[in-house]
Amino acid sequence: MNSHEIDSLRQFCKATMQIVESSIISSGTSIGFSGDSFGVRTQLADKEAFRSLAMSIRLIYMNDEPCNFGKVCNVLKRYGSLDERIKIDAIQTQYNHFLGSNYVNSKRNNVSRNTKQILNAWLYSENFHMDSDNQQVL
Repeated sequence: MNSHEIDSLRQFCKATMQIVESSIISSGTSIGFSGDSFGVRTQLADKEAFRSLAMSIRLIYMNDEPCNFGKVCNVLKRYGSLDERIKIDAIQTQYNHFLGSNYVNSKRNNVSRNTKQILNAWLYSENFHMDSDNQQVL
């Protein structure tokens, strides 16, 4: 393994620990919504706590980050056994399925959005950029 690959793995471990130790995750707080024919109830996290969690998730999610999930999986597959590569492929498939699915679904202005679109909107509407197009998604 070269020094860049080792650094990516170290940074990935640090980023995942930031996520696990974030107050939202460690306290068991959830972010979500539920709806019925009579209305919708939302449960949102404190803005500061959410922004902190979003910054940590961004490290793993963004393609340009050294500890991007896909990059780390590719490093692990490069050096792993056949059995390990199969397991990593399965985890990557689940991750990509989650991002492309409507597991988290928002319908605003009669437009349905998948998990990846909502995650991008959360990251770019107010937390990292003041993108008015993404603000319309939320």
